[in-house]
Amino acid sequence: MNRKGFTLVELLGAIVILAIIVAIITPSVMRILKNSDEANYNMMIDNIITGSKMYYEECKYGDIKNSDGSKKICGSSVDLTLGDLVKLGFVTGTNEGNKLIIKDPKTDKDISDCNITINVSTDTNTGKVTYEVIGTSSGNCPNGNLGSTN
Repeated sequence: MNRKGFTLVELLGAIVILAIIVAIITPSVMRILKNSDEANYNMMIDNIITGSKMYYEECKYGDIKNSDGSKKICGSSVDLTLGDLVKLGFVTGTNEGNKLIIKDPKTDKDISDCNITINVSTDTNTGKVTYEVIGTSSGNCPNGNLGSTN
């Protein structure tokens, strides 16, 4: 008699071995994915801070316009949305349909409507300028002091 194929015990053994391998690997893969999401989020925050600094500089010394075409005047504090930074090209966004948006890498949700405030201060002794970016919305928006740069 010609016996080709595997016995039921051999198949069950192979399935058990594969299940053990999957059980060992899954937590590591999930941890790697979580860490990459966290790294992407931190990179997004850094890009928002850098884009906010560039926006303020362009607003203060360049030629950013209001909706009516007049030159935007920037004082020591500026309020805008993350979507504004994306539309003006200061932060890279995602093209969804006909609209550029910014997404939270952790949740993959649109955070374009999130409000931020850029506070600028100058140290009178050293002349050093500090840009502080604060998230002012709740929900999916990054809240609190996002960071500062010189």
